[in-house]
Amino acid sequence: RQHRETITDQTWKNYAAHYRSILAKHGSKPITDISALDVTNHLMQAKAQGYSATVVNTIRSLYRMIFDYAIVNECAQYNPVTSVKLPRGLKRGKRTAPTDTQIKQIFAAADAPFGLFPIFLLCTGCRKSEALALSWDDVDFEGREIKITKSLDYTSGANPKYKPPKTDAGIRTVPIIDILYDMLQQAYIARTSDLVFPAPDSNRGGKGGGLMTLRGYEGHWNKYCEAAGFMGSDGKPTLTAHNLRHGT
Repeated sequence: RQHRETITDQTWKNYAAHYRSILAKHGSKPITDISALDVTNHLMQAKAQGYSATVVNTIRSLYRMIFDYAIVNECAQYNPVTSVKLPRGLKRGKRTAPTDTQIKQIFAAADAPFGLFPIFLLCTGCRKSEALALSWDDVDFEGREIKITKSLDYTSGANPKYKPPKTDAGIRTVPIIDILYDMLQQAYIARTSDLVFPAPDSNRGGKGGGLMTLRGYEGHWNKYCEAAGFMGSDGKPTLTAHNLRHGT
């Protein structure tokens, strides 16, 4: 519960199912009865279920955090997870970049609603949360560069807030390449907000212009994917903002 207050909703989504699996296995035990072998067996079961190395490492990290908390609060004297290794032969996930066909499709749909956003990610390598936090003050047209100093945090739910990038390396300057420069200038001339990617007006008549909520982003992204031809037969987008980062 304490750690939940410090992480984003997306991070919690990645944790929640595995946290519940730990509780299902050991929730009724005194924490001192949980051994390194118990943790190892859980990781081996996760491997057998086909989980990737990233997911299995997340499970191990959850155990480690629980024991660290227990030690600090004098409920345990040592952390058995320290000696637990990841199982060998785990699947390693591949980061999927957009295909050449998808990239052409993205540029062809530049005039679609929210069409600049995927092009911006593709040309800068920015994270979604970094792009949504940008103001026009961060864009230096004369120097042809963009300052990345913050991102949006959705931990608190409906109301996003600014936070520093994930790492110190996240504070950086990104060049504005030629193919993006003219599009950004046109967007600047037509701007209605201090933000590069402001929240749109709501269907209920609410005025946009502020920081985009997570729900607002998802609705905006889905409309873009439908207009640009990136919507699957199941009604879900076949392209994500994370895909675009790896196409830079």
